[in-house]
Amino acid sequence: MKLELAQSTQKSPTNVDHNFTVLLAGRNRTGLDQLVDIVSRIKGINITTNHICNVHSDPLHGVDTLPQLLVFWLGENWRDELSELVQRSAKQRPAIIVVANTSEQEAMRMAMKAGAIDYIRSPFDALELQSTICKQIEEKNYQGINTVSPITSFINAKGGSGCSLIACNSAHMMAEVTHSRVALIDLDLQFGSLCHYLDMEPTYGLMEALENVYELDKQALEAYMLKHSSGLHLLDIKPGDLFVPEDISTENMDILLQLLATNYDHVVVDLPRHISMLSSMVLEKSEKVVVVMQQSISHLRDAKRLLHILKNDIGIEENKIRVVVNRYNKNDNLNIDDIGKALRHSVNLTAPNSYAQVSESINQGVPLYDISKKSPLTQSMMNVGYDISGGVCIPQQISLISRLLKHIRGV
Repeated sequence: MKLELAQSTQKSPTNVDHNFTVLLAGRNRTGLDQLVDIVSRIKGINITTNHICNVHSDPLHGVDTLPQLLVFWLGENWRDELSELVQRSAKQRPAIIVVANTSEQEAMRMAMKAGAIDYIRSPFDALELQSTICKQIEEKNYQGINTVSPITSFINAKGGSGCSLIACNSAHMMAEVTHSRVALIDLDLQFGSLCHYLDMEPTYGLMEALENVYELDKQALEAYMLKHSSGLHLLDIKPGDLFVPEDISTENMDILLQLLATNYDHVVVDLPRHISMLSSMVLEKSEKVVVVMQQSISHLRDAKRLLHILKNDIGIEENKIRVVVNRYNKNDNLNIDDIGKALRHSVNLTAPNSYAQVSESINQGVPLYDISKKSPLTQSMMNVGYDISGGVCIPQQISLISRLLKHIRGV
């Protein structure tokens, strides 16, 4: 695999952590030497190498202390090599950049399953690899000096399940009721609708924020956000724009999520029903993943498949996954217990069917909470917000009698 070596004009990242460790690994000796030549041009990092020359295929074999970044040159036996990384839990592997000269889709899929943050194919300029490493270093430095708030991702088990409605209204209630700083991100790059749910129109959008992510601070970030009267901030795609996940740099999105998580109390992401390098990275970063489905056999089949992918392919821990059954009817033949048994995962929350209220909300661009605060559907959205905020964000309704008893007892 021949690389075009970049000239040593690569700028070192600012505030470099001189203890940042990078492991370069691979079976190809020539390729490994080229990686050393390229990566050593980045100042202020600690480089080690692992030449795979024995019968084992694990690039981390014999490594006592995990590096912060693994740059792995795939060999001819890439299936065995990637399988070794896939078998490791997320806590047992570092951030990974895969360098490969194969165009096999299976190799990319396995790299994604192993948690790779980037997959660089030949031919490429060495500056591309240097830039990716520098971005990873800057992200680690940024993480080290800031408090990070939780990220919650919502995803449909089947198209039309109501994921966007639930994500938007749960985020709105967290902002409205508790006055928390909540950021809502629409990652449906082709059919995003969150701005219409809130009757807003973006002038600048997600793509512009990603293009300038390394120049953003708190004030600059907010310039790209739509501000709802509730206090909710929304980052959406501009109407008319059309993108695919491959148009977005996972490194830039990673940095943007980090920036959002350090400047807001909660970050809510509405994901499309599409598994890609981008969505996998966002899901791995999420503290909770909310899977929205409906009460039917077809939804059940797709939900079961999605849960398998989340747990086994992406490596999401089961306790981070929440299942919400939307448009729930307690008289339906397919009950909650049946769904839980089929999914092998408990149904955490339900939302009742309320066609009139939902239609009014969407058509007017008015959140459910502002239409009817006490309706069962609004209360179910409140429960979702309460759950994803760790049970401390949205206070439970306290009855008049309870308040009087507290007053009498002097509580």
